[in-house]
Amino acid sequence: MTEVFGEYNGWFVLLSYITAVLAAYTALDLSERVVHTKGRKNIGWLLAGSLTMGLGIWSMHFIGMLSFQTAEEMKYDLRFVLLSIVAAFAGSLISFYVVNGKEPTNARLAAGSLAMGSAIASMHFLGMEAMENMTIVYHPVLYAASFAIAIFASFAALKLSVVFAKKTGSFRILFIKIGSALLMGGAISGMHYTGMAAATLFMTDGRDTGREGIDAIELGIMIVLVSLMLQCFLIFGAFTDKRLLFHIEKIKDNEERFQSLINHNIDPIYVFSLEGKMLSANSSGYSLLEKMGVEPERLSSFFRQEDHDRLLNWFLQVQNEKQALNRDTEIEIAEKRFDVNVTLIPVYVRKQLDSIYVICKDMTNQREAERKIHRMAHYDALTDLPNRRYAVDHLANALERQKTGTAVLFLDLNRFKVFNDALGHDVGDLLLVAAAQRLAHCVPDEGFIARLGGDEFIIVAPLHGTDQLTRQLISQFETPFHIKEHRLKTSVSIGIAVSPADGTDGDELMRKADMAMYAAKHKSKSRYQYFSSSLARKNRPSLQEEPEPN
Repeated sequence: MTEVFGEYNGWFVLLSYITAVLAAYTALDLSERVVHTKGRKNIGWLLAGSLTMGLGIWSMHFIGMLSFQTAEEMKYDLRFVLLSIVAAFAGSLISFYVVNGKEPTNARLAAGSLAMGSAIASMHFLGMEAMENMTIVYHPVLYAASFAIAIFASFAALKLSVVFAKKTGSFRILFIKIGSALLMGGAISGMHYTGMAAATLFMTDGRDTGREGIDAIELGIMIVLVSLMLQCFLIFGAFTDKRLLFHIEKIKDNEERFQSLINHNIDPIYVFSLEGKMLSANSSGYSLLEKMGVEPERLSSFFRQEDHDRLLNWFLQVQNEKQALNRDTEIEIAEKRFDVNVTLIPVYVRKQLDSIYVICKDMTNQREAERKIHRMAHYDALTDLPNRRYAVDHLANALERQKTGTAVLFLDLNRFKVFNDALGHDVGDLLLVAAAQRLAHCVPDEGFIARLGGDEFIIVAPLHGTDQLTRQLISQFETPFHIKEHRLKTSVSIGIAVSPADGTDGDELMRKADMAMYAAKHKSKSRYQYFSSSLARKNRPSLQEEPEPN
């Protein structure tokens, strides 16, 4: 046997390092796809990634062997070549299997590193055995060192793969991934050249295996081309799949945000098909239906016909006009009234009207509070009649709408102050309530009555029938009032101003009716008086007549 000596080709050494870096980067990049996919797609990425990574490491190994150039022509046994590929594939498969597990522990990483490193080292030494007509003697220390480097490099690769598999979409991560690939490529190359340094080659004389070996140059070209093509293809595929996954996750995130907006909304939201069938609702929606005593499956049957028709018309209007609609309405269910604000929103999918979302706000409590506030502001708390503010607004509206004329009646209870001072305010209040009821009983349907304050009332009515109305009002006080143990006899004085004869302004008519009422009070109790121009002249204020204070 003759010892074989040779020299390393620097270009092939550099090419082997670049191939190792590409294999490392491919492993780090594909580990992300393995972790983020499931089912058959996961298995596909697992096998494809293992094959590509294994072939990349195997390519680096054989390019590294080709860099060792000797005077003798080198040929390789195809059986050992294929066996070394299987070993590289097995090592890569182990690495991806470990990464694919959920939260791998350090013990699992260590076990995986031992198996992967041993497989890669075995790939290297099986590849060395593929050299025909060669006997190899290994230095035990360097031989063990190559195994140790392979195992530690495998541990680093697995650890980095686990880290990068959880992080995506950052340029910083990309640069760190490239840097890690450079370091891992150096470790893989270091393992290879340590194993080469451990080997002493001896050429055997005249041994013929009976099989045609593979030419080294042909093998080198085939290895580089196939390895680069597969790695580029897998990296491009991983990039495309990553973009697709990112797009899918973005759509999923938007869908989750939308569903969260619907489900956690405090307002009831319902989804209806175009046929009017309720498809779903959020928790607030079901709570409102339960509050109303409505079963979702029989929604339409619970509404009154007029409520059903009104809601259906709005629903069809949104379908036809394809625009959102907002309305306030009252719904009566099982003799209970609910005030709701309804917003109907058309929802489009692929530019086609798909469904209609209905957002309901239960305004019952708010409307009830508003009605109470309105009543407090516009009604007298004692008699429950409209107050002065309401009377002024009503009179202004009545004058705008008048066609045949309007009569304004000012009323004052006679002797009320006497009763109130002598018998107390509680008796006076009860007398006012009883008097208000008698007065209200006489007011026609198109008329209006209000308490202005104290013992004064106002009635707004159509002009025709004013005299008859006045006589009815006066007659109501012919019968005494029985308040507690007291029998109280009172009467009413009425002043009347008419529009448009006496004016068309509400304040002016009230002032003139007030003048007429005082004129009636001075002439005789329990009578009425129309306003006239003579009353205006008689009651015209004069500053000269005002006495000066002492």
